[in-house]
Amino acid sequence: MRKILVLHPFLFAAFPILALYANNMGELSFSETLVPLAVALGSASLLLLLSWLVFRDIRRAGLIVSVFLMLFFISGYVRYYVLNTLNLPGVANWLLPTFFLGILGAGLYLSARARLNLRNWTTILNVTAVALVLVSSINLGVYEIRRHDSNPAHGTPAMPLELDKPDVPPDIYYIILDGYARADYLMEAHDYDNGAFTDYLSDRGFLVASDSRSNYAVTHLSLASSLNMEYIQVLVSQATLASQDLKSLAKLVENNRVANILKSVGYQYISFNTWCDPTRHSSQADLSIDVSGKSLTPFQRTLVETSLAGLVWHDTSYYGEHVIRSFDKLAEMPSIEGPKFVFAHIICPHWPFVFDADGRRIEPVDWRHDTDRVKKWLDQITFVNKKLEIMVDEILESSAAPPIIILQGDHGPRGDIVGYRGDRYDPTEATVQDAMEILNAYYLPERGKAALYESISPINTFRVILNLYFGAHLELLSDESYYSDSWDRPLSLVNVTDKL
Repeated sequence: MRKILVLHPFLFAAFPILALYANNMGELSFSETLVPLAVALGSASLLLLLSWLVFRDIRRAGLIVSVFLMLFFISGYVRYYVLNTLNLPGVANWLLPTFFLGILGAGLYLSARARLNLRNWTTILNVTAVALVLVSSINLGVYEIRRHDSNPAHGTPAMPLELDKPDVPPDIYYIILDGYARADYLMEAHDYDNGAFTDYLSDRGFLVASDSRSNYAVTHLSLASSLNMEYIQVLVSQATLASQDLKSLAKLVENNRVANILKSVGYQYISFNTWCDPTRHSSQADLSIDVSGKSLTPFQRTLVETSLAGLVWHDTSYYGEHVIRSFDKLAEMPSIEGPKFVFAHIICPHWPFVFDADGRRIEPVDWRHDTDRVKKWLDQITFVNKKLEIMVDEILESSAAPPIIILQGDHGPRGDIVGYRGDRYDPTEATVQDAMEILNAYYLPERGKAALYESISPINTFRVILNLYFGAHLELLSDESYYSDSWDRPLSLVNVTDKL
C-alpha cells in the first residue's frame, strides 16, 4: 500500500500566517512572514515529535497536532472578535477559552484513543490543508504580479538641484506629531484652549501657521508627499492608486528626496525607527535610532493576539516607551557632530492613548469601544505639549548654531478618534476639518519666518527651506488637500480644498 506523507500539521501551522499576510499585503512586505513561519513550522515539528514519542504512530501524532493547531488559531480568532468587535471581555477572556479548551481536550482524547481510519483522515487533512494554503498562495501570487505590472513609482526620489551649501549649515529637525490638530480647530470643535502652547512657540521664535492643512488624511500619503515635496498623484501611477497598495508609499518615505538632497551637500540623515509603518525602517539613513519600544512587529503581535496565546500575552508598554524614547533621543541630537537632518515620527497624540494629561500611564482601550477617546486624545495633547517644550528648549540651548525645527501634524484626529460625521466616503465639511486641520510650526533662523505664510501645507515645507537656505529655486505648489478613508480606501482621493 502506498505510503501517505503526514503534511497537514505543517500546512495548518503555516496557513494562519499566510492568510493574515494575504489580508494585509498592501501594507506589508513578505519578509514579515519569515520569522513567524519559522517559529510555527518549528513548533509544529516539535509537537509532532513529542506526539510520536508518546503514541509511536506518525498518523495519529499528526492528527493530534493538527487538531491542536486548528483549535489554537480558530478559538483565538473567535476570542479576538468577541473581545474587540462585540466588546465582551468577560466572555472573551474566560468563558470562550474554557469552552474551546474543553473542545480541544475532547478532540485530543478522541484522536488518541478512538479507532479511526488514520489513512483516510490523513488524506482528508492533507487535501484540506493544501487547499487552504494554495488559496492564500494564489492570492499572493496574483497580487504580486499585478503590483509588478502596475509599475507603481513612475516618479523617483531623485531631484537634481544646484545647491549652495551654507557657511554654517543648520541642523534640521522634522518632527511629525501624529494626529495633532490646529489650535483653532481644537477650540471650535472641542473647546480645548491650546493658546498657552502656541504662545510658547511664538515666544521662542516659531511661526505657527494658523491656517495650515494636511495634504492627505493618511500617514503614509502625508509623509510620502512632504518628504518628496510632491503630490502622491505625481509620485505614483494610477494603477497604484487603484490597487490601494501602500507599500510603494512606505518606500517613498524610507528613501525620500529630502534626505537624498541634504545628504548630497554633506548632511547626515538620522531616522527614528518606530513600531508603525511607514517609519519602522530606513535603509537610506546614516544613523537609525530605535524608538519602537517593542519586541514584536505589528504583524507578529497580531498573530499572537489572534491566537489563544493572546489570553496570556498582551504587551502595551511599548506604546508609551516609544513616545518617551523619542523625546529623550531628540534632546540628545545636538551632541552629534556635523550638520544633520533628523526625521522623527512620534505616534502621539494619536491613539493608542497611554498617557493622561500629567503623563501618568494608563492602559489603552480599543479605540472602537472607547467612549472617552476624544478626552484621552486631548489629554495626550496636553502631555505632548509639556514634552515638546522641554525638548525644544534643550535643542535650542544645546545647538552650536541656530537649528531649523519643524513641528507638524501628519493629519488631524479623523473619524477614528472623533467619530465620522456623515458618509465616511463622501466627507462633509466637518469630517474634512477633523482630518486635515493640523499643527504646523516652524523655527527658521535668520529671519526665515518671512518666507512662510499662514496657509502653508506640508508639501511646501522643504521647498521653502531648500530655497531659503540652500539657494534652490523650487516653485511652491498650490496648497491642496485630498481626503480618503484611512482604513478601507486610503488611496481613493477626493480633493477637499474648497471645504477648508
